[in-house]
Amino acid sequence: MRLLLATSTLLAVITATTSAAQYKNYTEFDLFKNTGFIPCPVNTKTTNDASITDFAASRWVTTQEQVCRYMAGTPVIIPTTPSQTAFFPWYPTYLLQAVSLSLSYLGLWLTLRSMIKQQGTSSVRIPRLFWIQLPFDGVRIIAFLFKAIHGFADEKRLAWINVLLWLLPFTYVFITLLAAQEQSTSRQYIYTPTPQGLEFQTADHPEHKIQPATEVQALSPTQMKAWNGIPTRSKVILISSILATILLLTFSLATTIEHWQFRWASPSTALDKQTYIPIPDAVSNPSTLGQLPDTCLAYLTSDTLQHTEFFHQDSERKAFAVITTLQLVFSLLSLSAIFRGNKMTLSRSSQVLITNAAITCLGLLIPAFAVGMLIVKEKGAVLRFTNDPGVTGGCTFAFLGMKREVGYWDVPYEFGFRVAMSFFGAA
Repeated sequence: MRLLLATSTLLAVITATTSAAQYKNYTEFDLFKNTGFIPCPVNTKTTNDASITDFAASRWVTTQEQVCRYMAGTPVIIPTTPSQTAFFPWYPTYLLQAVSLSLSYLGLWLTLRSMIKQQGTSSVRIPRLFWIQLPFDGVRIIAFLFKAIHGFADEKRLAWINVLLWLLPFTYVFITLLAAQEQSTSRQYIYTPTPQGLEFQTADHPEHKIQPATEVQALSPTQMKAWNGIPTRSKVILISSILATILLLTFSLATTIEHWQFRWASPSTALDKQTYIPIPDAVSNPSTLGQLPDTCLAYLTSDTLQHTEFFHQDSERKAFAVITTLQLVFSLLSLSAIFRGNKMTLSRSSQVLITNAAITCLGLLIPAFAVGMLIVKEKGAVLRFTNDPGVTGGCTFAFLGMKREVGYWDVPYEFGFRVAMSFFGAA
């Protein structure tokens, strides 16, 4: 009886010391993220769960009891910092991107309608709305390139960029081409009373059809003259849009491949691909985690844990890698539809705009619905833990992922930056 009482007292002291030390040296977010869980007491069950065969296992947990159930022996929560990859684009991110980008495509559609109405007049003007939204869409591209380049410079910053964004500058290429053509030929329209003209009519002469001079033999300009007739700012927008399309598509392809590389990298070379990164002091100086058995300290300081797949979230990362790949493939299919057949600039511009807008919205709304249903089905947070106390010195090492019910928008960590990137449709 006395031995049992002494053992209980000792376990209580160890638990209290460990909990106090954890909260003293690390923040609640370092330890428990946005879950609201607390440290578990020492578990007298010192054997691993026979139903789990992997050394490092993952389980969805929604209650404190579920957390402690898997923490055999001395429980040790390792404080971690989420990498950018850990912020998976759940439904709030996809929805905000879809709404934001749909406004840009709506603006381009209104621009296209305005130029169609002006066709046949002596002066075609690009509507003011185009010039208002152009700087905002330019910021989108800058934000995308910042996130993509930053991710390749520091793999811990590799984010889930929006691989559909390249369709926006691609649309600008055709809208700008149409505007430039209309402006350069607006004073070369001639009237013909024949019924073989185009379907556009002027307001002053509704009985007349009009034909662009590019289709009239006497007024057909050479390609060089046509390029020289394009206003300078239209040339700048056109060239910038082409370069932006190439850059965004290239980075989208490269980032998609990079997100798959975590599946191929060996644990010893995958330290930079960790979804959650252990805080250095927790590994280099385990005494900051509290009063732990010497055997546990020895295992943690051996650096063995870091050279395993322990700090990865393979299931979610694979799921979003699949989503990103499908989005990119879906967007590339638009090229085959756009360049099919011999179309006039107006027809092709309209097709590009409608196709790209549909692909972008569907490519974001469908995943938003799918991952939203997944969250409804499986709530809580991921507990990643070691499952062999005999190897880890009688301790169970674990870390908690973030709860995802509101898409990490309840996580203060880089909150404003993450929302801004979603609003710009970049990541």
